[in-house]
Amino acid sequence: GRLQKIDSEGWGAKRHIEFVYDPQGYVAKRMNIEEGEGDVYLIITTYEYILFDTEGNWTMRKAKKECDWAEPETKIETRKIEYYE
Repeated sequence: GRLQKIDSEGWGAKRHIEFVYDPQGYVAKRMNIEEGEGDVYLIITTYEYILFDTEGNWTMRKAKKECDWAEPETKIETRKIEYYE
């Protein structure tokens, strides 16, 4: 029941985004494949989940982005979720 792939096209380029999930259902890996003007670019982002709230939703994760044309980039992503009764 999870989104596996997104295909889009526009401005002379095609983009494919594929998702891989961990056993808990969180995105473990995102692969962006972009095609345009005869070139193909691949960007892979892997996620490590660090903190969760009392409802089981992630509130902090590490995202590592890798591609052929730049050094790997790692950043910490956080989010705050408000729950209403």
